[in-house]
Amino acid sequence: QLEGARGGETDLKQPAAVLRKQYGALEMLRACQFWLLALNFSVNTQAVFFGASFSKTAGSALIPGGASDSQLTAIAATASFCNGMGRILWGLLSDRGGFRISMLSLCFLQSSLLATLPLCVNSTMYGVWSCGIMLCVGGNFTLFPAAMAHYFGERNLGQNYGLLFLAQSLSMLAAPKVAGIFLAAGSMAGLCRADALF
Repeated sequence: QLEGARGGETDLKQPAAVLRKQYGALEMLRACQFWLLALNFSVNTQAVFFGASFSKTAGSALIPGGASDSQLTAIAATASFCNGMGRILWGLLSDRGGFRISMLSLCFLQSSLLATLPLCVNSTMYGVWSCGIMLCVGGNFTLFPAAMAHYFGERNLGQNYGLLFLAQSLSMLAAPKVAGIFLAAGSMAGLCRADALF
């Protein structure tokens, strides 16, 4: 706890997190950094939507010769496990190296995996790529709260992160329409690369 200044001097032993400004929701909404984070979260949502909704469909379309339903189900189940593990892994990386470097690494890896997913030559390679994508998907839900706490403080983190999460909700409304354009053209590879660009 803050003990106040003694003799006109500030207690230098106070934790940095305590001294950081704590933003309320309205004040946060006036900050440019919030809208940059919201934009980043909304475009990353396209990869979240792909990983959660098209894992089996993409496998059937992209794996040469196709894959059995049991293989695709096993891949989806393993990828879901990686989703959970990704939250732990990216959290550790964020704690050690900072959320900025972790976020850049996550976005680069996520985009690279999505862009090269159509190059998978068998179900094993497709499974590894799918697990990598879901590992990154899980990281989104660890790094963005860390970024919100860094910029806007921990005191109102619940409601502030809830407002940021609206960016994902709005992006989710657009994601099926974007996917529908490519699927109607029979281009699953095009959908992968479009999501990678996001």
